[in-house]
Amino acid sequence: METTTTNLKEFIGKTVVRVMTLKRSTVRRRVTLLAISGTTATVKEWDTHPYSCPVSELDPNGKTANWTTVKGVKIATTKKPKRRVSRMSTRGLELRNKLQDLNHEITRERPYCEICILLGISFIEPRKTGHHIIPRSLRKDLVLDKNNILSSCDFCHRVVHDKVNLALLLGFLGLVNDKLPGLEQKRRAAMENNPNECRQFRKFREEFKVAMTGVETK
Repeated sequence: METTTTNLKEFIGKTVVRVMTLKRSTVRRRVTLLAISGTTATVKEWDTHPYSCPVSELDPNGKTANWTTVKGVKIATTKKPKRRVSRMSTRGLELRNKLQDLNHEITRERPYCEICILLGISFIEPRKTGHHIIPRSLRKDLVLDKNNILSSCDFCHRVVHDKVNLALLLGFLGLVNDKLPGLEQKRRAAMENNPNECRQFRKFREEFKVAMTGVETK
């Protein structure tokens, strides 16, 4: 390859290919030509600081592949990778931000676990998360409805999602056709009419708490 300083001056500030001949292979890299001084050129790759190389290694019309083989091993060229586009759409980001704001508001209004209060737990845990009574997967229109969100601690939330049938019976979970006012009445009635199920829920909750923290509620 014959490359002269005169030929390369018009490519200053543009992308050229640096061809490096190794013992067993030839490596081609895309570089930006910054300056030329005699037989030495100053170049920069997209992820490096400027460095010097011989003018003879630069090919303004060269091409590079995405991969090159050096001693039988594939290595990536310094082609700048494509920008990774977030999979979350603008609508999804807006929904996430609205849900975060709503959770902050609910935390101020209801700072303690409402499930602990309903079950009569002696030590009421502070709110750690928002529990959707009718799951988001069933009713997307109720995702931002405050009446569909219960303040919950980690332990109660774990029991609700692990013991689904028990949570449905006690009104901590709802189905797609359930009405929120009806579920609230169901929860209150369950505390009076299903004492055995409430004790069972408290037992599972205590087991999860001991397993997660090692601390037993007195």
